[in-house]
Amino acid sequence: MRSPHDVFFRRVFASPPRLAALLASALPPSVVRRLDLSRLERLPERKVTGRLRALEGDLVVRVPLRGRGPREAFVVVWVEAQARAQRMMPLRGLSYGAAEWQAYVQSNPRARALPPVLCVVLHTGPRPWHTPRRLHDLMPALSALGPLAAHVPDVTLFIDDLAAQSMETLEARLLDPMGVAALAAMKHVWSKTPAEGMVAGVQRVLSGPRQRDQVEPALDLEHLVQYYAAAAPHLTQQDLDLLPEHLQEASKMTLAEKWMRQGRREGRKQGLEEGRQEGRQEGRLDGQRRVLGKLLRLKFGELDDATQAWLKAADEQALEAASERVLTASTLGEMIGPDVR
Repeated sequence: MRSPHDVFFRRVFASPPRLAALLASALPPSVVRRLDLSRLERLPERKVTGRLRALEGDLVVRVPLRGRGPREAFVVVWVEAQARAQRMMPLRGLSYGAAEWQAYVQSNPRARALPPVLCVVLHTGPRPWHTPRRLHDLMPALSALGPLAAHVPDVTLFIDDLAAQSMETLEARLLDPMGVAALAAMKHVWSKTPAEGMVAGVQRVLSGPRQRDQVEPALDLEHLVQYYAAAAPHLTQQDLDLLPEHLQEASKMTLAEKWMRQGRREGRKQGLEEGRQEGRQEGRLDGQRRVLGKLLRLKFGELDDATQAWLKAADEQALEAASERVLTASTLGEMIGPDVR
């Protein structure tokens, strides 16, 4: 299942100009001066099998070097958004590099050189990156090889760690308003008060100048608030009421869908812990009732006694039917039937 962090990253930075600006603001200036980022070109993502398969957060680009040079005078940059510091990430980087080199040789059978592959990880987790960045650091037995250790394949990730950067640093990066708002969102989505960052991001996009080749601001804003609704663990219904009215509907629908998924997971978990058929059934129903209650309050406000009584007594079929209508019904009567009102 696609992570909301991966989906948001691709929605914002799949545009070559915006991805070029992200790399220009992250990589060392001495490297950026050698890269012709204005000619950045998206490449198809390579498929990696098994547990290291490609994720929705991957973007692969070809960046030419400035000035004249051999045919291989370009760098392939693999960029991935990662919300967790996974220990085996350097191994994935090596796998992606190998996939790119194999594809290059297949397309250029007479090639006598290979382009460099740079692995960039945009870390969006709540704490700074704490696992190894270098593949050799995952091999404690390497020291036994002495000078032969240099013959073991290696790769070192470049980590663009948002958790280790202050807001002043993010705001100073040469990105358009939505680019800065997106990085701030991926940093602040874990906050216990995410509404502050969400509203500040919306205001940044609305008040900032529009760049050439930029996505429509309305679509950018929709992606921004949907990301908060889908990924922020502490976002509430009241937080969404702080948004401009035209942005509330899309974000509330996203929040409702998240609650529905959480309810199904809670129901399954509680049912399994009960260990008996009756326990599994009742656990699933309790989860459905909690989620549907949240959805009803999100859309219609506080519930009266009759509606709460209906929720407590409703069977699985009635709960599922009401949940399917929650995003389209305009009254409680359409949701659960006029006889309850």
